[in-house]
Amino acid sequence: RVRDHYLFTGRRWVVEELYPSVVAQIDWFEPHRDASGLLRDLPLQNTIDWVPNDFRGASFITNALYVKGLEDAAWLAEVFGGARDAERWRGSAAHIKAALRELHWNEARSLFVDSYREGRASDVTSELTNGFALLYGIASDEQASGIAARLAAPEPDLLRASPLWFGYVADGLFARGHAQAALDLTRARFKTMLEASDAPTMWELWDPFTGGLRITTEAEAAERTTVNLVQPKPLLSLVHTGGTLIGYLLVSRILGVTPTGPGFETCRIHPQTADLDWARGVVPTPKGNIEIEWSRADERLNLTAAVPPTINADLILDWTRTSGSHLRHNETAIDLGDAQRSSAHGITVRADAIQCRLPGGRHTFELATAPGRGRP
Repeated sequence: RVRDHYLFTGRRWVVEELYPSVVAQIDWFEPHRDASGLLRDLPLQNTIDWVPNDFRGASFITNALYVKGLEDAAWLAEVFGGARDAERWRGSAAHIKAALRELHWNEARSLFVDSYREGRASDVTSELTNGFALLYGIASDEQASGIAARLAAPEPDLLRASPLWFGYVADGLFARGHAQAALDLTRARFKTMLEASDAPTMWELWDPFTGGLRITTEAEAAERTTVNLVQPKPLLSLVHTGGTLIGYLLVSRILGVTPTGPGFETCRIHPQTADLDWARGVVPTPKGNIEIEWSRADERLNLTAAVPPTINADLILDWTRTSGSHLRHNETAIDLGDAQRSSAHGITVRADAIQCRLPGGRHTFELATAPGRGRP
């Protein structure tokens, strides 16, 4: 999280102090890689979630987190003048991704398995393994489509992530363009929590209840005014911070705001709307608040972004050529079919999106969406 700290705060002195420990921690793992390049049979405790993931041999989850660590460390190395470290860490990350695709992919199930040991792949498949495959760029585009379909309609033997780690599964779906699947799955999983009380809390597990008190005699029943009470299972929390990543996704995926430069010098605004009608919110940064509001009506997306004067933002709007050909930015109408004119207005038109660099200030956009589709 050293990279995240730098992106969100811009405190270079903190990162300069921590960087030597980043190098030491990343390089600690190197001797534990096997002939395929994967981490294998790590010492000490090696568990993640409250579900029976298979960590024997080469664990997909462990290696996916290692990939993320290597790539973040390489980014920091480039910032702080460690070009050689950056090159070797990126090389290791690429090697590990390739090995995971080769050894852990189950073609018949269109899912990655949890582990590989003694020359064979595990029979255990889990949401977290496949969420990480999406989120950290391990799955190919073709694999990602299969994984998204499996996560959207999970089979009984697919291990569910607990609320503590489910946010990474949803984030993986968002990251690979499957916003609707992410929202549908989130709604289904958190529905019970939201309906349990007038002041919902995050639970440690999806169903932390025994199902009611056990009344064994008529005398005991007579003493109770309500017998259909719920009681927490032993040692489980009904107010747990571990599940709050899903709340952050409202900012990073639904509003779509994420930093791309230290202390929000630059940021990305890429809302993923799915079947939602509107969203609005304020994102605090060291340079001031970013205010975002978007809504859909009459097959049009309307978005307003207020950006502090010292922040440059890249706005990305999902779009296809069948969605419409015109964009209005403030008072200027832009023909998206005319690449030269679009470029003159700072608009880059891609096959699946349009991108615009926004300086500080207040910006309004109106974009047509495809008739009958409604949500890109």
